[in-house]
Amino acid sequence: MNRTQLKDELSVFVDELRNDEKAKNTVHAYKRNIEMFIESIKHDNPITKEDVILFKEKISSEGYKSSSLNQIVISVNKYLRWLKLEKMVVKKFKTQTKSSLETVLTNKDFARLQRFAKAMGYEDIYLVLEVLVTTGIRISELTFFTVENLKSFYIEVNNKGKMGDIILTQQLKRRLVNYAKEKHIKSGPIFDLNDRQIRYRLKKIAGRARVNKSIVYPHNIRHLFAINWIENGGSLADLKDILRHLDIKTTAIYLQTSKENKRKKLENMRGK
Repeated sequence: MNRTQLKDELSVFVDELRNDEKAKNTVHAYKRNIEMFIESIKHDNPITKEDVILFKEKISSEGYKSSSLNQIVISVNKYLRWLKLEKMVVKKFKTQTKSSLETVLTNKDFARLQRFAKAMGYEDIYLVLEVLVTTGIRISELTFFTVENLKSFYIEVNNKGKMGDIILTQQLKRRLVNYAKEKHIKSGPIFDLNDRQIRYRLKKIAGRARVNKSIVYPHNIRHLFAINWIENGGSLADLKDILRHLDIKTTAIYLQTSKENKRKKLENMRGK
C-alpha cells in the first residue's frame, strides 16, 4: 500500500470512527494525526515499517509533550491495524510515570475562583463550580441537572456508556432548587450554558482572581474533588463508582499527591 492508497482509505476509516460514536474531537484528532503521517512519506512506493519509524523519529524532535506524541502513535497504529498492516505498528514512546499531581487546583485557588465569580456577577458559574467540586461530575454531565431530576438526591446518568448515579448533598440540592426558583426555571435544564461558555468564563474569572489560567478548567475541578475525597478518608472503590471509571487503575492516580503536598508533610515531620 502506497501513500496515495493511504489517503484514499482514510475517509472510510474516519467514517467508521463516527459510526462507532467516537467523540467529534477524537475523530478529528485521529484524522489530523494520520494525515500528518501520510504527509511525512515522500515517495510513492509501498510503505514499510521504516517509514513509520522515520515518522516517529520526526515527531519526537518537534517539541511535542510525551502524552501528545503517544496519542499520535496510537492514531497511526490504529489506522495501520485497520488496514491489516499489523507488522508496521510501532511501539509507543516510553514515559516516566510521575508520582505527583502537579497541575491540580488547590482548595485555596478554588475558593478564590468562587469568590471572584460571585463578585463578577457570574451567579451561574459560581453554582456550576459548586456542583463540580461537590459531585465530581464531568462537565458534559451538567445536562442531567434538570428541575425534574432535583426531586431526588440521586441523578441517574448514562454518559457515553458510563452509567451510574450523581449523588447530591442536601446542601447542594437545596441551593440548586432555590436557584431554579429565583430564575423562574420550572422545568428542563438548570444551567443555560454550554461547555465553551463555561470554559471561557472560568478563564476570565481566573485572570481576575490571579489563579494560573492553565490549571483552571472543568476536569481539573473533578481532580480536586477526587483528591479531597481521598484525603478525607474516602475509599478508592467508592471513588471509582462516584467518578464512574471503568477501571480502578484510572482512579488510583488520585492516591498520588503534589510535590508541594509532600514537601509540607516532610516539614511537619521535621518539626515534630
